[in-house]
Amino acid sequence: MVRKTARNLFFGVSLLAGVLAGGAFHAIRVEEETVKIVVATQDISKGTALTRQMYKFSDASPRALPSNPIPFDRIEYYVGKRLRYDVVLNEPLRQDSFERNE
Repeated sequence: MVRKTARNLFFGVSLLAGVLAGGAFHAIRVEEETVKIVVATQDISKGTALTRQMYKFSDASPRALPSNPIPFDRIEYYVGKRLRYDVVLNEPLRQDSFERNE
């Protein structure tokens, strides 16, 4: 039940983020209970990273985890400790696309 709820929440958030980010973010198939998403945004004109935020989806409760900046826009999908997907964004993902708890 928890796994199914977490999966449904992830798909709902990913689809919402896709709409808000102009389709740059898309839903993926989740086979594990815990999914970590690293979101990085970049100031293209300066070529420097502005923010990087890691989101952990576990037991249907997204929690933001602090992380260091990286120098390009991308989303990394982690399932467990293995990198499963790495998608380069066409445009920065809005920070308010996710519910953030710090």
